[in-house]
Amino acid sequence: MKLCMLMVDPQEFSPFIANTLAGEVDMSTVRRCLALAELQDAVILAGSAGLDRPVRMAHVVDIPEVGPWICPELLLLTTGHGRGEDAEDWIQLIKELDQQQVAGIFIAFGRYVNQLPETVLIEADHRGLPIVKLPWSLPFIRVSEAVHRLIIEEHTEVVVSIEQIQTQMARAALSSRTITDLIVRLSRLGLIKMALYDETHTLVAGQPHLLEPLKAISVPLERGVHYTLRVEDRGTVSPLAEYAALVLGLYLLREQVAARTEAKLQSSLVNALLRHEALDDPELLQRARLLGFHTESPHALLVLDLPKPPTDQESSRQWVDNVTHAEQLLAAGLKDFSPLTTTRHNSLVTVLGPLASRDVDHCKSGLQKFFHDFPRSSGILTEAIATKELAGMYDVVESLLPLAPKGQISPLTHLIFPQIVASLPDSLMASYWAATWGRLTSASLRDSLATLTKHHGHIQEAALQLGIHRNTLRHRIEQIEHILQRPLTPDFLNELALAWTWGKTRQLPDTKM
Repeated sequence: MKLCMLMVDPQEFSPFIANTLAGEVDMSTVRRCLALAELQDAVILAGSAGLDRPVRMAHVVDIPEVGPWICPELLLLTTGHGRGEDAEDWIQLIKELDQQQVAGIFIAFGRYVNQLPETVLIEADHRGLPIVKLPWSLPFIRVSEAVHRLIIEEHTEVVVSIEQIQTQMARAALSSRTITDLIVRLSRLGLIKMALYDETHTLVAGQPHLLEPLKAISVPLERGVHYTLRVEDRGTVSPLAEYAALVLGLYLLREQVAARTEAKLQSSLVNALLRHEALDDPELLQRARLLGFHTESPHALLVLDLPKPPTDQESSRQWVDNVTHAEQLLAAGLKDFSPLTTTRHNSLVTVLGPLASRDVDHCKSGLQKFFHDFPRSSGILTEAIATKELAGMYDVVESLLPLAPKGQISPLTHLIFPQIVASLPDSLMASYWAATWGRLTSASLRDSLATLTKHHGHIQEAALQLGIHRNTLRHRIEQIEHILQRPLTPDFLNELALAWTWGKTRQLPDTKM
């Protein structure tokens, strides 16, 4: 018999194998039994419509009361002993055998039966129960041996084929680059229409429209992660469907481990760069090259701020989940620039390929989903610089991040003024800060002054943003002038605005509004 060979298209399977795996036919049938060499002299007398009835075994039953001796899918062998050519007796037997889903009756003609009445043959045709005439010279032992050999061979053919297809499925898991590619190959190998869904019942890969009825098979994964494989169920789901679920589980586990390993590698690499450490680990450098990072090439730096972690444990877990989600969005949105990412000081720090700084629009487009989910975040993207300059550039970008607009990334070149402010001498600016903003201990006065400087001294606009009456703001201005011992002239407001901007670059607590 033709066996399924490794790495062949399922369309090349023998029709019997292909149909059996697809659940379209059963194993041995009366028709296939009649094709045996031992039954070349057999003659079909009636019930030819039932030749595709399945056969599970052959057994001799030569007693009047057949009930306890029969079962579904039995090929009944009889000499007709005790029945002769009694039409009523045979018709009653045919009815009972049909009700028990017997495959067919093989009768040895010659000693007890020479001819069956026409009414018996009509009843067999009506029920589609095959009646086959065997020569008396053919021993039943040869018939049953041949039928059972056929059944065993066909079972063996399917088992061997399934094992070989399972081997192909395992190989597909090793060579597939995406889960979609793997699903397509598993479907083709097993002749199964399937689709993979996650725990939110969202389609991950596979055919979106499957025909009912469906069977859901749980994909084995680590605790807390749930996927379901849905397959079309035409009565008997192929054992390959269960194996496909297992292969998918192993593939997903491998990808999860690889993702965690790669994330750790990225974090180690980027942190080493930001600490001015030399990259002299050959293994680390080799892996970095596989991820698209070359120390001799320039790279752009992208820094995105994240909300600070809460203090309570439950919220902290949610924060960790949010950071993981942010990393995934970042990796997906900027995959064309080979991003290497780490979490540092409540920020996502990403080293990108040099093309990122030349295609800011592409970066913005790739991060739309990120800013949709994290609208209060802001980001700064630098020009492509040498690897050894990344650490110093990170320090600059980190100080400017509080000044960057929310909900978008800003090229560093658009933040020239904040860069100048950030470079002002710390000792000088700290003294000025202490003499002005540092003396305003009232949060309402400090917020009112910050809003007033933002609107260049326009009381009506500042009051509107603060949500207070302009007379209330005028009263607060009087209090501020009394505390600072200076009138809030336009020049003084400009100085205060400059100091406020400097304070934000240093992330002073009083500037977080």
